[in-house]
Amino acid sequence: MKPSILPIVITLLLFFSCGVREQKSREQQPLHCEVMTVQATSSISRYTYMATVQAEAHIPLSLPFGGTISEVCVKPNARVSKGDTLLRVDDTQARQTLAAANASLTQAQDAMQRTMPMHEKGLITDIQMVDLQTKLDQAQAAVTSAEKRLQQCALVAPQSGLVTFSSLHAGQHIAPELTVMTLLDLSGFTALIHVPEAEVAMLHVGDRATLSIPALQADSIHARLTQIGVQANALTHTYPVEVYISTPPANLLPDMVGTLTLLREEQVAVIIPQRCVTLLPEGPAVWVVNDSGQSERRTVSLGTYQADGVQVLSGLHDGDRLITAGYQKLYNGAMVEY
Repeated sequence: MKPSILPIVITLLLFFSCGVREQKSREQQPLHCEVMTVQATSSISRYTYMATVQAEAHIPLSLPFGGTISEVCVKPNARVSKGDTLLRVDDTQARQTLAAANASLTQAQDAMQRTMPMHEKGLITDIQMVDLQTKLDQAQAAVTSAEKRLQQCALVAPQSGLVTFSSLHAGQHIAPELTVMTLLDLSGFTALIHVPEAEVAMLHVGDRATLSIPALQADSIHARLTQIGVQANALTHTYPVEVYISTPPANLLPDMVGTLTLLREEQVAVIIPQRCVTLLPEGPAVWVVNDSGQSERRTVSLGTYQADGVQVLSGLHDGDRLITAGYQKLYNGAMVEY
């Protein structure tokens, strides 16, 4: 009589079913990891250049009729106020012209006064009166012109600022309309920098900047980029860029030199710890926790490395849960606790 094999089969089935239940239980046990929530941040890039301070405007000053200098009333690089006399030329001829014009005006006025009663009595015709009135008007116009000519023998500051000139002295002859002085408008200042052609495309009008002037021991002077030149220097391959100084110090002067730092806010990016990135044959990857609480390996595209981590260009989004520690034991679909 053969022994029954039924007990043996039952025993084997019980053994294997227990092993499967134990394995499933072990596989479903959550793995402990450290997780951080990804937050998109904006980064600020800094570009540093040597800068030269410039006045808001350069106003050339000249005399319309020229002449021989009789007095230089200011010193070079002096601060002046609107209406201050800067220079005088010999006005002898202008005064003589004015005196002659005044004499002609007096004569015309006297003739008009003497003739008026005669015209009222009908002894002088209307045509003669019109001729006298015309001569009187011409005499008045001549006086006005002579007075203006006399005023133009003095060079007057059209506004407040800093006046600059080279060599001027009494007895020197200056030609008509020749620029003899330059008035610098100190109501505002700009800084001129020269940017290499490889960097000029990164700059935009409106970018924030700070200026440092060692001569004044002044740091963090606020400025803003206002103009980017369109023509490069053929020798240096740089573009001129102007920056408006928003808060100039009281003792700031043109031609002072300093260091300008342009601050440009880059587009929003995700920065993660560098240790979270795993390099695989198909590219860099990170582990994240999906909405089901399971681990998921995700391929990412990396940007620049920074002091606080590495920039992620794609693959991660604001609010994703990134696994920062314990990912060595993970696999796709593993339950995660944190």
